[in-house]
Amino acid sequence: MRANLLDESTSTTVEKDSNWGGIESLSVPTTKSQAEKDAEARQAAQAAQAAEASRRQSEAASRSSQRLAVPVNDAPVTGTGQDVVNYAMQFQGVPYVFGGESPSGFDCSGFTKYVFAHFGVALPHSADAQAGFGVPVSNPAPGDLMVAPGHVGIYVGNGFMIHAPAPGQTVKVQAPYQAFSYRRLV
Repeated sequence: MRANLLDESTSTTVEKDSNWGGIESLSVPTTKSQAEKDAEARQAAQAAQAAEASRRQSEAASRSSQRLAVPVNDAPVTGTGQDVVNYAMQFQGVPYVFGGESPSGFDCSGFTKYVFAHFGVALPHSADAQAGFGVPVSNPAPGDLMVAPGHVGIYVGNGFMIHAPAPGQTVKVQAPYQAFSYRRLV
């Protein structure tokens, strides 16, 4: 912070004393040394770091408590697994776009995030993070979230899935190409 020296004011007071003819005193505003300014800056930085650490800790606690799917805007989860599949099927042919989470382009977790949000389920935009949501099931049903390291999709039934597979491809239905676990969200 720069001080505006023109804004600082000074005043002089002259006291008449018969012995000395006059004593002059100068009143100068109090200023802070560079060391005091540096100490205040360190304190402000430490307070900001503490606030950021508290925010991160709060977010981490919130994430760790979100083992079940979270409703969007506290809206109840609606629909059935088959409703999820029916809704997801309309996006076949949408191109894969890294980071995409809209009908103009999806990546795998953006696709599942978008589809489940329609039914009131809030998911993060991360395949690995989505693996912690819902209830694990061993016998998948249509509409279950399919999870593998680094990839997610939606089980449509009869051994098939719908997903946004990879760059250069589009949202499509296909047989699973690796081992998946299943999570029930609706």
